[in-house]
Amino acid sequence: MIQQETTLQNVKKKVYMYVLPIGFIACAVDFVFGISIGASETVDRISSPVIGIWLLVSFILLLSNSPLFAKSEEGLFWLVGAYYNIKFYTFLAAQYTGRTEYIDGFALWMPLVFIILFLVFERTKALTFSWALLAVNVMGVVVFIIEGRLSLEKARTVLQLLLSHVSYVVFLSVMEKFKYIFFERSLLNKMAYTDYLTNLPNRRSIESTIDEQLQQSASSHQLWVVIFDIDHFKHINDVYGHQVGDTVLQQLAELVKRDLSEHEVVGRWGGEEFILVINNMDYTEMRKRIERLKQEIESHVFPVVSHVTASFGAALCFSENTTRDILKRADDALYAAKRNGRNQICVANEELLV
Repeated sequence: MIQQETTLQNVKKKVYMYVLPIGFIACAVDFVFGISIGASETVDRISSPVIGIWLLVSFILLLSNSPLFAKSEEGLFWLVGAYYNIKFYTFLAAQYTGRTEYIDGFALWMPLVFIILFLVFERTKALTFSWALLAVNVMGVVVFIIEGRLSLEKARTVLQLLLSHVSYVVFLSVMEKFKYIFFERSLLNKMAYTDYLTNLPNRRSIESTIDEQLQQSASSHQLWVVIFDIDHFKHINDVYGHQVGDTVLQQLAELVKRDLSEHEVVGRWGGEEFILVINNMDYTEMRKRIERLKQEIESHVFPVVSHVTASFGAALCFSENTTRDILKRADDALYAAKRNGRNQICVANEELLV
């Protein structure tokens, strides 16, 4: 769930990166044009600069990753929501004085209040606020229609406006539901194919990768599978504890990931075992690659335990091999490396390759 929330926050941030500066520009343009044409509405003279400044400050807080952005985000809703209601009731109040006022350009921006609601709050609270906001305005319109203060033309326009806002709220609510379904499925898919400790592809994912490589490759002799594990890892867990052992596994995963080429995939095979799938590499190149990785592991300083070593079993995929075949040959080569004293590389059928 933490990973899901982090992903959703990233999506929200990207939305705000576009919405906030656009909103600021709109407020600035509205304010400048309002002065140019001599707009006399107090709410217009005040609201545009206030909301514009708030949007600009929020954008700066967002860029600086300030924790205050959450407060400015919530404040933005109350500010825009207040403007929404004030403008709406300003229009209704004008009917009492007999002014021929129509809903102006602000109506184009009114749906933004509902978008902000669904960005700021979780779905249930956003729906509650949305329906409350609409109910307040609907009640006002109903009263004015009953009293005969609204002409049929204006009543028709206002009702169309409010009904369109109901549609926006329903649409946003459905999209919010789809959003969580999408991220929940993405999270489940990641959990199914990713090792929770090292964040590497897990055994299921690696087997699928090898299957795909075997099917796509016209000449499977370029495909290598290398299984390697940490020597005497049980001793590390027994002496220093499983937490230290987990840290060693995590750092080893990062060590291998940072040097991967586009032709390589690394995963956690299980326990202290890792697996490296290498494509488009001949024997000499593969050997140099694994020697370099072995030395990097050996020279790396791990917390508490300082240095560790690893043993490697490599197997070249022959044309008749299945995924199970090549995995068994790599696993047998790893055990041969351990029997021969550990901290070394053993290649299956090496006499045929040299």
